[in-house]
Amino acid sequence: MSKYLVLLILVFACKTSISTSDSISLGDLAKKYVGENYSSNERGAYTLVASSPKFAGDSSLKFIVFETASGNIIYGPESLMGEVSWYADKELLVRETPEVIQDKNSMEDFRKILNIETGQKRNINPNK
Repeated sequence: MSKYLVLLILVFACKTSISTSDSISLGDLAKKYVGENYSSNERGAYTLVASSPKFAGDSSLKFIVFETASGNIIYGPESLMGEVSWYADKELLVRETPEVIQDKNSMEDFRKILNIETGQKRNINPNK
């Protein structure tokens, strides 16, 4: 838990604001932050850009969220082992792949909802 808190603090400390008005395209910014091979997925006012796997079975991922109209970075860049997708207009579903699963953990323990505006993560199962 403390690892996530430290990561969250680092993310807020390193928030970046870049505008595409400097003749830099979103594609160029995506390549800069997540690499040459990436996919993008627009939802509402935001675009999620995530790196593509380098080989079969590769679960390492870099992702970033841009404000589509301005090109400003809203969240990220962040690296993790797992997957990320849209959950709602301002929320991402983050599925982390643990290195070791203990008997008391279920896969639900590694799925979180991430609010891209606040940076807060919450369990997908509210009973936990």
